[in-house]
Amino acid sequence: MTWSGARLVRQVIGPENKLMMDFSKSGTYLGGVSETIEFMRVLEEVDPFWFEDPVVMDDVAGMKRIARAVDTALATGEMEQTLWGFRDLILAEAVDILLPDATYMCGGITEWRKIANFADAFRLSVAAHIGDVAHIHCVAAVPNGLIVEIFTPHDEGYAAHELNPIRRPNKHGVAVPQRPGLSLELNEDYIGRHPDDE
Repeated sequence: MTWSGARLVRQVIGPENKLMMDFSKSGTYLGGVSETIEFMRVLEEVDPFWFEDPVVMDDVAGMKRIARAVDTALATGEMEQTLWGFRDLILAEAVDILLPDATYMCGGITEWRKIANFADAFRLSVAAHIGDVAHIHCVAAVPNGLIVEIFTPHDEGYAAHELNPIRRPNKHGVAVPQRPGLSLELNEDYIGRHPDDE
């Protein structure tokens, strides 16, 4: 995102809405940590809520340099696979909001909760990467749960596999599903007609 693009987005969404900026680890590959910090300082003028994945999360030293140089919260962790990786980020004071992914990366719901509990001991928030029913339950079940990322229309297409998918959130967010288990009911008809879909 360019500075003019960030300013335009802020104008469109207004001052009352949170603006999250995902760097997709670009600081590792484009310009390095120093240039990323310089760009972030400019972007802070539009009051972002967080900067996500400014560098690869294994670059704990780089994350720490960025955390000390900017005022905006840093979020990372969607590709982290272990509690120990999150521990290193936390102990280095290199992250403000953790993004563990229970469905693909970090070892499931039990491990997600261990990560969330460890983060809570340091008064850090956890958000959930990918807006599925498992993550809604995860975030709702911990005191430091912050937000679930829901990507529309991407998640709407992904949710075609479900009978009762998460719909676009309203101004109050999404409700925690109340059906048994995780509340996930597969759309067997759709799956049968699209066996190769992810």
